[in-house]
Amino acid sequence: MAKDKITYTHSSEVYRQPKARKVVLFVGFALSIVALCLALVVALSFFVGSVGNSVADTFGKPVLEAEKLLCWLGIGTSIAGTILAVAGANACKPIAHLSFLFVILSFFMCLAILVLSYLGMFIANIIA
Repeated sequence: MAKDKITYTHSSEVYRQPKARKVVLFVGFALSIVALCLALVVALSFFVGSVGNSVADTFGKPVLEAEKLLCWLGIGTSIAGTILAVAGANACKPIAHLSFLFVILSFFMCLAILVLSYLGMFIANIIA
């Protein structure tokens, strides 16, 4: 008993548009740079008091809440940047690799500071 060979027809039209792939890749790269900038601002606001105060004044919230908001924005932006960079990765591999590096750095930096911010708010509620 031989199994019937199943053939799938896949549209190769998607792979014939390198300009569209480059645009998607560069949008993903731009989002990864934005995510890295957000992560750096959050890290600076977490460790440098004057930056934390200016971030808190900008958002009109306490420092830890503003950091949480920026961390969630950074995580969301890094996920969106990853998706778009993967979609256009065949257009230019070095840019895609650099985008993945920025996304990994920003994602884990935002995640670590988010955990520390939640821990700080928990400890502040216990003390108060």
